[in-house]
Amino acid sequence: VEGLKGPDGLIEGSAVALVAAKNGEELLDIIIGMEKAEGLPYSTVDGIHAKKDPRTNSIYLIFSNGLTAAKRIELAMRAGVSCVYLSDMLGQWGHYTINTSAYPGGSDEIRELVKLAARSGLTVGTHTLSNFITVGDEYVSPVPDVRLLKMDSTELACDVDKNCNEIALAEEKNYRFNTVLNAVRIDSELITFERFDPERRLLLGCKRGAYGTEPSCHSEGTEVARLWDHGYRTLFPNNELQDELADNLAGVIKELGIGRVSFDGLEGCYYNGQGEYGPAEFVRRVFEKSGGN
Repeated sequence: VEGLKGPDGLIEGSAVALVAAKNGEELLDIIIGMEKAEGLPYSTVDGIHAKKDPRTNSIYLIFSNGLTAAKRIELAMRAGVSCVYLSDMLGQWGHYTINTSAYPGGSDEIRELVKLAARSGLTVGTHTLSNFITVGDEYVSPVPDVRLLKMDSTELACDVDKNCNEIALAEEKNYRFNTVLNAVRIDSELITFERFDPERRLLLGCKRGAYGTEPSCHSEGTEVARLWDHGYRTLFPNNELQDELADNLAGVIKELGIGRVSFDGLEGCYYNGQGEYGPAEFVRRVFEKSGGN
């Protein structure tokens, strides 16, 4: 687990508050007062605190590809919901690019839908798998970012040419169990393997130049970084890259005027080993950078 850098890596000036209230409504007012007093994230919807606005828990219709903007708005109005929710808006997670297969007009098409929805008193929402990084994203292909989250690392036990499909490791580390991708990063190449031979410390059945990276030669002693992955065939960021992902998502929200976001898979923020800090900081940063109000 990598340590946190900067002021959040310290625990200076923290405090514990003991409060009492007659009921949940009074307790909520106390919490809201603490948020204001301590300069904590203070989320509002049209000036109403989000925890008190029923719209934050209201139902919404999920729309996927195949309907015109006008039809989506019509159905949302008929259903009496407040949000036109696009489940397929994003094509890649990491840089959170627009899914141009579903929305050929890209960002302009989404912005126009936001304007049309607003005229009917509706917001436009979307879905993302929080800090999950798809293997087609620029953080992975064609040159993998060194900040992709490591499960563990060791070194090459000998030189490897660009055609070798058996790779010898200096130490066993976390290779006895398989994950969905079984991906390692060596220099700027991603390699997947079928299985690990613990007696010879060999990665077997290696696929070189995985996910659009370039097969290349590597020298003995070079780091072999085993990467964390998920069953959705995605990778994860380290702490630094996770902050960058939050900024990317916030930029998309702000640029398009998105009014509602589901942070699906927020548990992915636990992978970097910082406990509750990971998901809390991710959401806080998205909210702040997107100009949340």
